[in-house]
Amino acid sequence: LMIEPFEHPFKTIGDTTLNLYVIKPDTPPPQGGYPAVVFFFCGGWKGFNHRALFPQSAYLASRGVMCFNAEVRVNAIHNTPAEKCVVDAKSAIRYVRQNAATLNVDPNHIAASGGSAAGGVTACCGVINGYEDANDDLSISSRPDAMLIFNPRLDTVCEGNEWQQKRLTEIFGDPQKGHSLSPVHNVKPGNPPTLIM
Repeated sequence: LMIEPFEHPFKTIGDTTLNLYVIKPDTPPPQGGYPAVVFFFCGGWKGFNHRALFPQSAYLASRGVMCFNAEVRVNAIHNTPAEKCVVDAKSAIRYVRQNAATLNVDPNHIAASGGSAAGGVTACCGVINGYEDANDDLSISSRPDAMLIFNPRLDTVCEGNEWQQKRLTEIFGDPQKGHSLSPVHNVKPGNPPTLIM
């Protein structure tokens, strides 16, 4: 298996460049390109470690899946609100789909994955409209074809739990933002097939 020895930029905002870290299968791409997974890690919507999901990426690459570990803006590094995690995650999925031919990826088989807060971010990409970057080519879908999420934070409202509501208000700023970015409150028919672990 090969981890690309370079950072693959997918988005620039001001002086911030966000990168994809690619783990390729060691087999030739099938006709139409490899299926792909875009992984996200944004600990508590605040931190970032692009290597956190390399083991999962390496395993899936050994099964013939192209894996991308995407940087997103987080509060501790970029001083940005939590919703920018979702905006950037959608940009990453869109970038992979837009550049599918160059990346040897099947544009109709792109899954998204993440755990904990990033599991919630992943779910937002599949179930919540809006939170798109106006600088992207919005004619290309940012919606994953499937979602693989583990120990996800799917409820960012937490009605009845004052401690959780206080913490989430600190993260999202406005309680209404927490509601609009709460996957469990936005599920609708036609959401992508989802595996929750």
